[in-house]
Amino acid sequence: MPGLPTSRYNAIVRFPGYCYTIEHGGYKPENIDIEYCEAVTSKGPDSSLIKFKEIPEVPLAACLKVFGPYEKLHDNYVELFAFLEKEGYKIAGDPRAVYIDGIWNQEDAEKWLTIIQVPVEKA
Repeated sequence: MPGLPTSRYNAIVRFPGYCYTIEHGGYKPENIDIEYCEAVTSKGPDSSLIKFKEIPEVPLAACLKVFGPYEKLHDNYVELFAFLEKEGYKIAGDPRAVYIDGIWNQEDAEKWLTIIQVPVEKA
């Protein structure tokens, strides 16, 4: 039923859904190491496939909205990192990519929305 949380892996998934990836070791276009995260209101038991954990709050982050296909993300990360360096910020954690709209709900790739979030602190 629309508007209600769903049960997945014996957990209650938050509604509206909220998922993102954490780019371990920083953003890289190749040899990536990502962790897929999905917000839940009730944890389930850990399994060989799924681990439940609390993700610590990020006190300060630079965020960039990116419209368009995922191939554009690399250039946007490079642009954001250059901006942060120019403005005197240092990266204080692994970047995240929040997927708001994508192939699952938008046929037109130009309407896909990803938000890049980079934990930062003033250098």
